[in-house]
Amino acid sequence: VMKRFAFAILAIVVTIALVSCEKEKVKPEPGNPAIINSEVVDTGQAGTDLAVSTVTSPEGDTLGTTLSYTSWIKVRTETKAASEKTVEVVLNDTLRTNKGYATSANDIDELLDAEHHSTGYYRTQYSSERYDGNVTIVDSVMEYRVVLRDFDLNYMVVYQVATYDDGFSRQLMPYHRPEVVRSSEVTCELMDTIIEPDEDTGYRHQFFRYKISHSLTVRIAGQDYTMPNYCIVKQYGGMLD
Repeated sequence: VMKRFAFAILAIVVTIALVSCEKEKVKPEPGNPAIINSEVVDTGQAGTDLAVSTVTSPEGDTLGTTLSYTSWIKVRTETKAASEKTVEVVLNDTLRTNKGYATSANDIDELLDAEHHSTGYYRTQYSSERYDGNVTIVDSVMEYRVVLRDFDLNYMVVYQVATYDDGFSRQLMPYHRPEVVRSSEVTCELMDTIIEPDEDTGYRHQFFRYKISHSLTVRIAGQDYTMPNYCIVKQYGGMLD
């Protein structure tokens, strides 16, 4: 009886081990386990017919513009039989500004004086990534900043870069890199004059509100896109009473 019991336990252990091995065989691995070999036969191209859409907030305010296009390459893969397929993904570029930011300035003339601000600079950094089959899509951020005396005017262009990798072939897919082609002059426009009472003293104070405007033009896929930007600046005009 003890021998039969021992054999029964052994059979159960073997069965569990076989089931475990079967599970390990179908466990997903990096790349595509069905592909034996692959070769990129056409490095493809990025589409030039960009679809334009507006990014809005839940309140309906315009936050920026999104440009969408298709990028593709052609890959010959070898499984049990050789085959050729086109790998295609949709990439999105987003243009944003910090439009509407309010601030104050002591001297509006010094604020606009070219000696007190730089013409602008930009940097590119990586933001995030996502996966679409064997394709990794990375968000890159190009930031352009016009530095004035008391505040900055900021622009941000998010563009996506895709890389195909099936474990055998790795290929950077075609994409459109944004290029800054024009930075306008900084202009100033007097909007209005406002009066604000001081509740503690009862005196009234005068303020001038100015609209500081600037625009940046970027080129994507041979097309130019202008990003208007502005900042509302309030300057103290003195006490009335």
